[in-house]
Amino acid sequence: YTIYRYLNVVHILCLKNFSPALQQLKVDPNYTSDLCLLTEKEATLVSSMENKGRDGVITLLAFAAQDLLESKNGTSSTSTKTIVLDKICDLRGSCSKLHDLFVRDNPNEYIISTQAL
Repeated sequence: YTIYRYLNVVHILCLKNFSPALQQLKVDPNYTSDLCLLTEKEATLVSSMENKGRDGVITLLAFAAQDLLESKNGTSSTSTKTIVLDKICDLRGSCSKLHDLFVRDNPNEYIISTQAL
């Protein structure tokens, strides 16, 4: 259930800037009562990270996944850990790429080209 909660929070934080419905949500200790996705301690931790909250929750997700893999039969294979942690890194990259779609690469060149027209 912990991994499920963290994944939902990651998706909410990733899409928060683009969705008017999600923009109203604030990550603070009251966040726990709004969606019941974070404990009070987790919400305090994530809210202290300001704009890096999504990356912080992804880190919590990685630790939770690693703990789950290690608790299952005492140990898990290195290849399984590697695959799971690699997929979590891919998730972090995908979230970052989504935000990069809305940033202009060369805003000064854009301004100059529009003034030339």
